[in-house]
Amino acid sequence: GGRTAPTTGLSICCAVYGRLPVPRMRTARLVVLVVVAVALGSLAAPEASTTETPRVVVVGGGLAGLSATLQLVADAGGEVQVVLLEKESKLGGNSAKASSGINALTPASGDSVDLYTNDTLVSGGGRSRTELVSKLVGESEDAVAFLASHGVQLGKLTQLGGHSAKRTHSNVAGPNVGSFIIRALSEAVKQLPQVNVVTSAKVKHLLVSGSKGEHRVAGVSYSTPAAGAESDDPASLPTDNHTLEADAVILATGGFGAERDMLRRYNSAVDGFATTNGQWATGDGMVMGHAIGGQLVDMDKIQIHPTGFVNPKDPQAGTKFLAPERLRGVGGILLNSFGKRFVNELGRRDYVTEVMLRQEGKTAWLLLGDVQAADFGEAALGFYAGKAGIATKGDSVEGIAAAIAVEADVLRTELDRYSSAVRSGQADEFGKTVFPNGAINPQGTMYVMKVTPVVHYTMGGLSIDQHARVLDTAGKAIPGLLAAGEVTGGVHGANRLGGNSLLDCTVFGRIA
Repeated sequence: GGRTAPTTGLSICCAVYGRLPVPRMRTARLVVLVVVAVALGSLAAPEASTTETPRVVVVGGGLAGLSATLQLVADAGGEVQVVLLEKESKLGGNSAKASSGINALTPASGDSVDLYTNDTLVSGGGRSRTELVSKLVGESEDAVAFLASHGVQLGKLTQLGGHSAKRTHSNVAGPNVGSFIIRALSEAVKQLPQVNVVTSAKVKHLLVSGSKGEHRVAGVSYSTPAAGAESDDPASLPTDNHTLEADAVILATGGFGAERDMLRRYNSAVDGFATTNGQWATGDGMVMGHAIGGQLVDMDKIQIHPTGFVNPKDPQAGTKFLAPERLRGVGGILLNSFGKRFVNELGRRDYVTEVMLRQEGKTAWLLLGDVQAADFGEAALGFYAGKAGIATKGDSVEGIAAAIAVEADVLRTELDRYSSAVRSGQADEFGKTVFPNGAINPQGTMYVMKVTPVVHYTMGGLSIDQHARVLDTAGKAIPGLLAAGEVTGGVHGANRLGGNSLLDCTVFGRIA
């Protein structure tokens, strides 16, 4: 199922799944091709290397791809060529949309390796691979230190749902944490003379070389808009096709949370849910890796996040903004259509979603008081209530009650009940034992927003080992092919903990 590529000895593997047994990687000479979806400005497509300097191509320009690029250049002492191929016009992908934070082992908050590892494994429902979780947790502190070395200071600490300690780090000020990280790492990549970024580059196939039974990944084929082509519809632009050789390819292409056909194929139960994913999340790397024999695991494990914003101007929108888990991590509470709490807001995502879906209209109201709002960030909440139009700000119980269409006395009574639970220091009726920032102050400024469950993350993907090498169906590493981030499976199991996605990208991106 292939055709000869313009480069001697290479073939293009199309989507013929699981057809190639692949031996272990030869180590005589390392050329890594990192194909990355990146947005640092349009650059000319790179020519074939004419030197013996190792070449790296990263596919995908989110946090995993940027982490891989920066670490690769550092490890090689600058003696490497890196080509970043980004299919969008700018860097970031879904990483730039992340809004709660990045986890890291935090002993100062009572955290420990065993505690963090157990939280991740329990959340994964027995599907996470222990060696990958051990690597994730064991290198988490180094991951945050790596970000700090590139100017990413994360001074705020929060405890999210399903966590036994405060370990989710975010920035004190500025944009959402994902954008904050991507901006810093993108700037760091731009300063590296060894890196060539190609934007609007759609990677189509992995190239393989060698005789049957001894194949290895040796590059990629990709397309870019034809020079001088212009159109209001990017999909209609004529394209130029390219091939690029390398000794290895790092796939950092993300998940498939915006690819409706794949969502239906692997888990029809998620059909009909809106998604928080950008249009770029189409599972490209999974398809390409599987086409040359890579094993796919846990593809039916698709996370429905409990809280996506319902925009009152377009409540049926198929793509919604995520209502960050940190809104509940700072002490926000969930109310049903009758103005009553119904769940432990800091339970695991799968649990909160399950209870949310039993509520009238499969929606709820997320309420923050003045102290909780100050901890989350008044600027972000002001944006939600102002330009975005997805939150209501009120200065009284009566105003908030009117916004959610319940009697003021009902809401006041519910806030009193919650305050009593906070003062008791005991588990409340829903099993909640952690009450961040205490009770909701009924005399202060409050924010309320309507939320509903949404497709957020795909836990499945290409199987990898602890060295980020893609494995075939026999469990053997495919020579020349590595992967990191949401394109992979096996780390998060059946249900991902909030804050573990950015960590996954950083840890395994650096390993790749």
